[in-house]
Amino acid sequence: MEELVEYFNSQGITDPRIQANIIAQIQRESGGKPKSENLNYSPERALEIFPKYFKDLEDAKTVLAQGPEAFGNRVYGGRMGNKADEGYKYHGRGLIQLTGKNNYKKYGELLGIDLVNNPELANDPVIAQKIAASYYLNKGKEKNLSDINVVNKLTGFVDKGGEGQKRAQLANKIFKDMSSKKAPLIPPFGAPKPREEVITETET
Repeated sequence: MEELVEYFNSQGITDPRIQANIIAQIQRESGGKPKSENLNYSPERALEIFPKYFKDLEDAKTVLAQGPEAFGNRVYGGRMGNKADEGYKYHGRGLIQLTGKNNYKKYGELLGIDLVNNPELANDPVIAQKIAASYYLNKGKEKNLSDINVVNKLTGFVDKGGEGQKRAQLANKIFKDMSSKKAPLIPPFGAPKPREEVITETET
């Protein structure tokens, strides 16, 4: 966490409460380490998280049987700047699960990085930090980022199962830990990347 806080400070994100609110998003989105979105859903979970993109449970089963690329193209294709066959290419990556060609293009241009042609760069530890800071600096202009509800909304997750409240509680714990200088909640960059089911659809 210290490394991330140091980078945020260098980018003008210096308020500890704001830092805690953002780090809570990162922790819930990616476990605190850059990673690709896990698209290996169960049919039931896919229908719950992406109900608009499947006719019924059988449709979800059919698409999932074709693999992650078919699933990514179904749920992300044809929106967020993606062509029908680009949904998988621009699925969630990085610390905040950057999703959609429009976002890869926008934040790549802001950072001087060709994310459109090299989307896997969003998982680079250093670049992932830059994307996270740039995202909240841009999306959060003239917004009260010390309010966890505002930061939750900017992140754009599916608020089911009390997810918003979980993030609020985590942000408070991180803030308290930062204030008392306890051990960091987030492992250092470069630690092994876990493969676990994504808990939200983050159209960041």
